[in-house]
Amino acid sequence: MLVLSRKVNESILIGPHIRITAVRISPRGVRLGVEAPQSLPILREELSDTAFRMSCQLFTLAEVADLLGTTEAKTLQLWNQQNEK
Repeated sequence: MLVLSRKVNESILIGPHIRITAVRISPRGVRLGVEAPQSLPILREELSDTAFRMSCQLFTLAEVADLLGTTEAKTLQLWNQQNEK
């Protein structure tokens, strides 16, 4: 692990497209600003596991309806019936 010191408004570059800037430093913690391509997911470590599990289950209503070979309205009705139990 590389450990670097930064003062407020100082940055760290990771490759040509990622910049991490120390925005604020206080007794409660450090606030970082991250500039990166929108295609690059950026998550706090404690959320990454949950986000990954959730991403495996994220589909639009239209996609689910298509997978089930039914209409969006029928898919929503089935969803509501399952969640009432």
